[in-house]
Amino acid sequence: MNQVIHGAVVLAVCCLCGCSTTGSPVSTTNVSREPTQSTSVPVSVMTPEQSLQRVVSLIAGEWDNHQQRWLASQSGADVQAIPRLHYSIVPLEAPKVGRHLFLVQQSGGVSGNGPVRLRVWRFALDRDTGAVRQDVYAFRQPERYIALLRAGQQPELRHQDLIPSPGCSLRWAADGQAWSGSVDGQDCLVDDRPSVPPVYVRDELWLSGDQLTVRSASAPLGQVAPSPVVLKLQRAVEYSGWLAINPAGPTARSGDAQRPWHTRKDLRLHDGGQRLEVLWDDGSPSGWSLELARLHYANAAEPILRLDLIDDQSGQVVTYVWAGQDSRQIGMNLGWFQVGLTRLDSAAR
Repeated sequence: MNQVIHGAVVLAVCCLCGCSTTGSPVSTTNVSREPTQSTSVPVSVMTPEQSLQRVVSLIAGEWDNHQQRWLASQSGADVQAIPRLHYSIVPLEAPKVGRHLFLVQQSGGVSGNGPVRLRVWRFALDRDTGAVRQDVYAFRQPERYIALLRAGQQPELRHQDLIPSPGCSLRWAADGQAWSGSVDGQDCLVDDRPSVPPVYVRDELWLSGDQLTVRSASAPLGQVAPSPVVLKLQRAVEYSGWLAINPAGPTARSGDAQRPWHTRKDLRLHDGGQRLEVLWDDGSPSGWSLELARLHYANAAEPILRLDLIDDQSGQVVTYVWAGQDSRQIGMNLGWFQVGLTRLDSAAR
């Protein structure tokens, strides 16, 4: 793929979440979460207000396409042709901006922990059509907002803090028992990065239960768009836990057990293929990483939950353990390395 076109495709995929780099993913546990409501009313007979409530209740959460990339690698396909995409979509309370707001962080990279791009999504009923409309906003100062979140503060959000994206709103409609959202019109122009030429973008999303599919096509001004990129994201579930590592590493002997162990009791890891670097107590890299993923082998009846220990130098999985996909706990004990994870109660499927 030509480099300019490839850059446009990647930009299209991140259009909805923005393209201003703001560093590694940020915890949003301090962000006020506006309650969302679900309903058991069939999609086909929902009122506009019920449709709005249903879409906003489904969209919130952690989403990742690690499974899609893993299956491609197992079949020998070109994984590099499938960008890694992770969405963290958290309800946001900002009365001065409106209701049904979400703070959206997008990250990528091999581990899903790559640079974060920040957006605000706002859902409302369109006054003219009654359809569910999703408006997209960028931050005027994303670095400042991220810095406040990292400091444990909840900054007040106002209209003047946000940049609207004219022509890039999505309209959501019932599609069988799922929901589909598409850009309203052909004039969604993304032009918010000085280093990247402006591009026209056409996005479509499908949302159903634990699946979110993103189909995106784009092209620089004056060029023909390539085939759309299709990314299949699964809803990820979060786990918390602890780990302990002996400084002697895999060669540790019985006498090394008396040496001070390096421990952490604040692990947070989602099962969308998130990779977490294991650090010594002083914050320096230990040379090991953990990865938690829900994987569905091609010939298996059900997915499994798999926890890997990875050698950072070689990038290879040293060992792994697995359990049923809905297991509440998973862990491993290698003697010199121990870890235990428990699914967060609010994260059960």
